[in-house]
Amino acid sequence: MRLKGCNPRSIANHRVDAERSADTVGDLIFCPFTIIIDTREQMPFSFLGIDVVKGKTRHPLLVKTTSMTLASGDYSILGHSDKISIERKSLEDLYSTLTHGRERFERELTRLQEMQFSSVIVEVSLETIIQRPPPNTRVVPKSIYSSIIAYQQRFPKTHWLLCDSRRLAEKTAFRILERYWIDNVEKPAKDICRQQRLQKRNGVSENHVNNGEQA
Repeated sequence: MRLKGCNPRSIANHRVDAERSADTVGDLIFCPFTIIIDTREQMPFSFLGIDVVKGKTRHPLLVKTTSMTLASGDYSILGHSDKISIERKSLEDLYSTLTHGRERFERELTRLQEMQFSSVIVEVSLETIIQRPPPNTRVVPKSIYSSIIAYQQRFPKTHWLLCDSRRLAEKTAFRILERYWIDNVEKPAKDICRQQRLQKRNGVSENHVNNGEQA
């Protein structure tokens, strides 16, 4: 897995360089990837107040974002928008989508199925969805509950995460993107660098053996 215009070694070194740069601004650490926020997202997450553990200490993380039009979802990673996407729903969004915008949402879920990973993150808990629907809605909460269950089975590759608050939803969205980056960019890049070092070491050893035989 590569970022456009980057080789595995530069990707592997990117996080190291970011952490070194963080030393010049105190405890701040720079996030190694950029989050794409869809231009149509009306209440975007800021991703402020996210932290990371370095050693045994928590440090604030500076997360860079950019606004772009995504084919699917509301959040993704720059260079990987065809691989991972997150759809955000507030309580009001959810009720509106599963009543008046159902057909459009089903087309969205169909596109999300093509992703390596996709998720629908709801800013409220299941209890809130059922017991505290939006004011002035005429929709029966049970129908929303049934739709969520049905969509999880009809579109099994898209994971539904119901959070207790918007803040938890924001943190969850970031951790999902972070985990994708670690597993699909950082680890493969480090493995390639490790193999290159091993091959180089073996090459040096073989040269020593060959030189010894010639002597």
